[in-house]
Amino acid sequence: MKTGDTYSHRASGRLSTISKWWGLVGARSTLQWYLIRVCQILGIRTPKSWRVRPRQVQHTLTARLRGASDMRVFWQIFNIEDIRACEACEMYS
Repeated sequence: MKTGDTYSHRASGRLSTISKWWGLVGARSTLQWYLIRVCQILGIRTPKSWRVRPRQVQHTLTARLRGASDMRVFWQIFNIEDIRACEACEMYS
């Protein structure tokens, strides 16, 4: 695979993930999360917590961001890869 192909494949994967995330938690929370991630990467101060309401739950969840395992647990519960696998299974059933 050529280097350009690798970058386009990676970008395609990221867009797919953003699309799934958008469907999981909505536009506002998706944009908030990516803004938080960009700030973390750039070393800009981020909030202590992030409030998000996945469409599957009735109440807002609060994830602590600084030094807590909350986001790891969040990803384990609402794993986008698992959602993709379930969608693929539904297509074949």
